[in-house]
Amino acid sequence: LEDCCGVKLWAKQIEIAETLVHHNVAVPAVFGVGKTLVAGWITVWWLYTHPFSQVVTTAPTGRQVKDQLWAEIRHAYHSSKLPLGGEMLTTELRVNPKYPKWFATGFATNEEHIDKFTGYHAVAGTLLIFDQACGIHPLIWTGGEGLVTTEGSRWLALTNTTDQDSEM
Repeated sequence: LEDCCGVKLWAKQIEIAETLVHHNVAVPAVFGVGKTLVAGWITVWWLYTHPFSQVVTTAPTGRQVKDQLWAEIRHAYHSSKLPLGGEMLTTELRVNPKYPKWFATGFATNEEHIDKFTGYHAVAGTLLIFDQACGIHPLIWTGGEGLVTTEGSRWLALTNTTDQDSEM
């Protein structure tokens, strides 16, 4: 991440990224330690180092998706030391128009409809990112399990330690 993106991560952010290579990762932590920032960089890293993969990102509200998580993703994309190509939109990153299933996307999960959070699969693996995970409805967690069924797929769940009853 640091070599290609030019970002300086601290030890725990590096640990999150390195662990995600082989395992799903849950990160309950206090406010302001850079959870969403590292998720932005990981999104770009995953998409461009796993050809034909998908990254699906979510948070409880559209504001959190667009103004927080995807602000970090857009920053990571535009700050890359390497020319990445593709098309960056507000909450979507398409890597190559010849391969329409190779992308990252973000949407809110403030509805309790599991079928709105299913159907994403990539042969090269899907990365699912739950930001502000303690606010995500349990049915969305269930739907998310179906997104990470292909080999090499992972999930990353980031949350503040504010809700002891959440799925996180």
